Amino acid sequence: MDRAILLIDTDLGFLFWLGQALDRAGYEAFPAKGIPDAIALLADLHLTVGSVILNCSLPGAENFIAALRQSQNHLKVISLVEHEQSLISGIDAVLCKPSEINEHSKAELVKMVQRVVTFKSMAM
Repeated sequence: MDRAILLIDTDLGFLFWLGQALDRAGYEAFPAKGIPDAIALLADLHLTVGSVILNCSLPGAENFIAALRQSQNHLKVISLVEHEQSLISGIDAVLCKPSEINEHSKAELVKMVQRVVTFKSMAM
C-alpha cells in the first residue's frame, strides 16, 4: 500500500490538517498522536504503509522506525521538524513543519511529500 501514509505527531490539529491534505492528493492518511498509538493502529488494522511522517523528537521514534523497517523494508520515513533539532537514524527526508497553516503551506507540504514518496531519499 504505497499510498498509505502513517502520520505521527502530538499536534492533533496539524495531524487533521495534513491528513486531509494528503487524502485530497490521493493518499490514505492514518493519524496517530504518538508512537504507542501508531503501534496499536498498525496492529489493529494489520496495516502496511508506504511512508511514515513523524516528529522524530517523540519518545521511542528511533526504535519504532527501526522495527517498522524490518517488517516493511520499502518504507519511506519523513521527519517533521519545527526548528533545529537532532535527527534519528533511518530518516529518508526532513521537512520543516509549517509555522502557519494555510492553503499555500498545505500545497507546498503535499508537493514535498509527493517528491519523497516518488524518489528514494532526499532532504528538504
